[in-house]
Amino acid sequence: MLQPFLTTYIPTLRRSGFIFAALILGFMLGIAPPLFAQTDSPTPSETPTASAPPHLWVLGLGASLDLPAQDWNPAYTLGYGYSLELASPIQAPWTLAIGLTYLHDQGVNDGFQVANDDWRILPAARYFLKQGDLRPYLTGGLGLDLQIASIPGQTAINLDPDLFIGAGLEKSLADRESVFLEARYNFILAGGDLGQDAVLSGGLRDIF
Repeated sequence: MLQPFLTTYIPTLRRSGFIFAALILGFMLGIAPPLFAQTDSPTPSETPTASAPPHLWVLGLGASLDLPAQDWNPAYTLGYGYSLELASPIQAPWTLAIGLTYLHDQGVNDGFQVANDDWRILPAARYFLKQGDLRPYLTGGLGLDLQIASIPGQTAINLDPDLFIGAGLEKSLADRESVFLEARYNFILAGGDLGQDAVLSGGLRDIF
């Protein structure tokens, strides 16, 4: 929960979130330029004609790690959860998606066990930098974050807007299956606080 019980946070925890996101995003963007390299350029007659993709649905399921960064209870250092997503290509290189991410954080604060459960409903767009077997992409979106924070004898529930930016990588396994790794950095507006965290997810996507 975004500062549900304390009014201060640990500065090193904030820095760790930025460093985590920067390293993941830097890695994803760093591998993109070599993937753009082509051995030769197609002649005009070889250039394919752009057309709308067939209507496809992509179901994604993954596991997630949550690293709180700014304006979080310092008892929370590393969370875990899962993600479920339904996506559809609209026009290359764009894909639109709607996803549900669940994250659980817990810890001990002043001798009390505290916990926070996040349910994030996040519409998203993905822009693929390269098509083929290995596909890096950029992503971003805006949605809602339902947070349920608990301490002994007390529960607080908040619904807050959640904006994220990120990058990812897909690798084909078969005709209709691929694995993915994605990093997101979230900005969650709760009251007067702008909470931030980094979420790393990986899993399987299947076309049907």
